[in-house]
Parts: sequence; C-alpha cells; structure tokens
Amino acid sequence: MRFRGGWHRLLAAVVLLAACEPTATPFPVDIPTPATATPTAGAPQPLRYALAENVIGSVQDRDLIESSAQVIELDAPPDPADLGSRYDLMAAYGSYADATPVPLPVQFSLIVYTGTEPLNNPVLADVILRGIDPAALVADIDIPGIQAVDRDSASPTDLKTQLANVGWPDGLDLTLTYDALIGTSAVRDQLQRLNIRLNLTPRASVSGATSLALVTWTTAEQRSAWVTQVGSEGQVLDLFALPISYWAIPGLTIRFSPQGWPIAERP
Repeated sequence: MRFRGGWHRLLAAVVLLAACEPTATPFPVDIPTPATATPTAGAPQPLRYALAENVIGSVQDRDLIESSAQVIELDAPPDPADLGSRYDLMAAYGSYADATPVPLPVQFSLIVYTGTEPLNNPVLADVILRGIDPAALVADIDIPGIQAVDRDSASPTDLKTQLANVGWPDGLDLTLTYDALIGTSAVRDQLQRLNIRLNLTPRASVSGATSLALVTWTTAEQRSAWVTQVGSEGQVLDLFALPISYWAIPGLTIRFSPQGWPIAERP
C-alpha cells in the first residue's frame, strides 16, 4: 500500500511540473537584424569645399561648386592649417601670400539704364555717374588686393544742387538690382549722400530692365555682352576688381567657373 501511494504521489508531481512548463511556439520567432551599409571599396569621398565668410551670399556659380563638392560656410577667414584635415579646398575674396590666385579677378560694374524713367533725364544720369567714387567703395569694402577703377567724382553738395535744379530738391527713390551682394551696400551708401535712395533687389527676382544694376564679369566677352544688352540707352560704369584666392590639397584637378570660382575634381 505504501508503494502504490508513493507511485501516485510521484505521478502527480510529474503532471504538475509538465503543466508549469511554457508551451512551445509553433513557429520560430524571427528578430530582424538592422542592415549595415557596406562601404564600396575605393569609392571617393566627396570633396569638402570651404567658403570664407567674405564670400557668403555672393557666389553666383555656387550650383557648379555644389555639383562636385560638399560646401561648408566659414564664419572666419580660412586657416591653411585646416587644409587636408577639415577641408580639401578653401576659397575667399582677396589676395593672400599663401594662396593661389584665380586667373581673372571678378569685375564689378554699375549699369545705368538711361532709357528708363526717370534716368532718361540726362542730368540725373550724370549725377549718378559722377556721384559714384570707386576709391571710396574699395576703402569701404576693405578686402586685400581689391583694385578701384580710376574715375573722377564730383562733390555731393554740387550734385544735390543739380538734382534740385531739375525737380528733385528732396531727392528720389530708385531700384538697384544686383548679381552679387558684396559692394551693394557701399554703392547704396554713396548714392544716399546725394539723396538718391535705393531699393536693393536681387536681379534674379526682377524681370525686365530697372533703373540701376550692379553686375559682375570676368572676361572682356562678358562685359561686351552687358554693353550690347544696354545698347545706346545705357552705360556700363566699371567700379572695381576683386581677386579670388584658393587653397587646395595636392592632386586635385582645378577648373574655373564662368564667374571665376575654382571647381575641384579628383583625378
């Protein structure tokens, strides 16, 4: 009797243990493993192209630069010590002893559309042409290597008197469109002395001719195109030339955009 009672107690313990075990999952659990990118052997890294703080907002060919490089905007002058470690190429306005100059500087010119009102008044057009002082513009911009075009300018007092004599004793408002930001404020400030107040507008957002336009060019052919565009009803007033310099790691192939900016490619 003790044997049979022990057997029943053993059988009950086995049944109880079996009831406490977890039920097996009918299908295996599939835990996905995050995919990891496998770098392509020998794939070139994108070029790191640094733009100095004095060119921000005034690079017309930036789309060409970005087509072959990652652009980084600096908030300080370029440091040659960063070349190779942080950047592959650096560019800035100006001339620097440790940098390579681009073949042609950027030329800045003021277009005066004398065929549009009110600049079809010859006195007003003359006041603007003689009221711009390129040497003072260059001093205001203050970038090493910038060169003013030699031009005579008249006294602001005399020019304001001329404006008053032809019907603008309190001055007037004009629109200045521009291709490049640098130098625009200096032109505005000079004409402000004559009571000519400028509404500054990017040229890309304006359709048709305006009273004044600040434009840039690098070759004689580009300047001739502006002269042809304004025709006999306008004048191209050259103001100053601004060099571009760059620093590049060895081995890059360098070409230049239409506006003179270095475009780098790996060989």
